[in-house]
Amino acid sequence: MNIKLNPAKVLKFFIIVNIIFFFLHIITQYLFYVQAIKIPGLRFFNLDDEKSLPSLFTVFEWSVIVVLFYVITIISKDKKSYYWWGFVILFSFLTLDEFASIHEPMAQYFRKTFNTSGVLYFAWVIPYAFGLIALLLIYGKFLISLNRKILFLFIVSGIVFISGAVIMELFEGSYVESNGFNNVYYLVFVPIEETLEMIGLSLFIYSLLQYLKMEAGNFNFIFSEPNKKDQQHPPPS
Repeated sequence: MNIKLNPAKVLKFFIIVNIIFFFLHIITQYLFYVQAIKIPGLRFFNLDDEKSLPSLFTVFEWSVIVVLFYVITIISKDKKSYYWWGFVILFSFLTLDEFASIHEPMAQYFRKTFNTSGVLYFAWVIPYAFGLIALLLIYGKFLISLNRKILFLFIVSGIVFISGAVIMELFEGSYVESNGFNNVYYLVFVPIEETLEMIGLSLFIYSLLQYLKMEAGNFNFIFSEPNKKDQQHPPPS
């Protein structure tokens, strides 16, 4: 089986799914909070629920990024392949974090330890901000050495993601500390934050596919069946 990946079509698929989840969240939360329709299944479309379909799809996006970094590492002609391996390890951790919500107990620890409040109510942003700075310092020269188009795509996808994951999170923290989670106004922040994150990940997937296209041309994933002759005469054990 021969599978071709078109970066533009892949991006279109992810963006469409992101938009669908955005509107499903708006509709289901409107039914729950405004119309007071208490249907248990509505939570499966809640962007703020860790066990919802949008959350699972976000984990899928992170996983795709890890796989793409791994493929880039394998085919990379760059002598500095350890940078790509570093991305594999980093994004594997971020995927695990998205799945297991590691940053939530981390936020509680830092909030109690440093008595943070207001925009730093979700205190996980503190260690992650330092991590981002460290990453830029370590990877700065490597990133600048990339093709200008790829670097631009990396920057754009990073800005979109950080706008949701960090900037919106700061506003949410200040609001939640004063008003709590369970109100319709908090849910105004959620679809903006989560959708920006998902679109940022989608753009990053597109960026990595474009890089692969530049490195490997029109690349395919080929799955071949075992040779029939080998099946009839298996090698001796």
